[in-house]
Amino acid sequence: RHNQASCESSPQGICALGTVFRNNSIITVFNEFYYFSSVTSTYETFSGSTIQEVTFPPNITNVGGYTFFRCSKLRKFILQDKVTSITGNTFQSSTGSIVVIYATIPPTLSSQARSWIRGTIYVPDESVEAYRTANEWSNIASRIVGISELEE
Repeated sequence: RHNQASCESSPQGICALGTVFRNNSIITVFNEFYYFSSVTSTYETFSGSTIQEVTFPPNITNVGGYTFFRCSKLRKFILQDKVTSITGNTFQSSTGSIVVIYATIPPTLSSQARSWIRGTIYVPDESVEAYRTANEWSNIASRIVGISELEE
């Protein structure tokens, strides 16, 4: 799932988190991804945990399968402007009610990931129509709104 050469040249020597936070019942908010600047994708990273909120930094371009599998307390996750794909059963059996995506171009969305996204999806105001008509996103178009409507 990662390029070993890029891991070795990484300042942190880490380019994949794997399942490191899987089934974690202590962390509820995770905004520390910036410590892992060489990590570009996630896979099962928070699976089964009690995570409630996650903010992904720009280096995360792929939110992979089962990243939030069985995260029953998940209420908000934020993806930055460089995200290009949301794949697999990323959100299976999760309850995320607020999805914020800063990418102006809709990321590729797998049908499995789409079928498990719950709640409202906030995207850049100028990109609402692009998301609503993009492949797979169009199936949940009624829940896609502009970021300006987000109330913190």
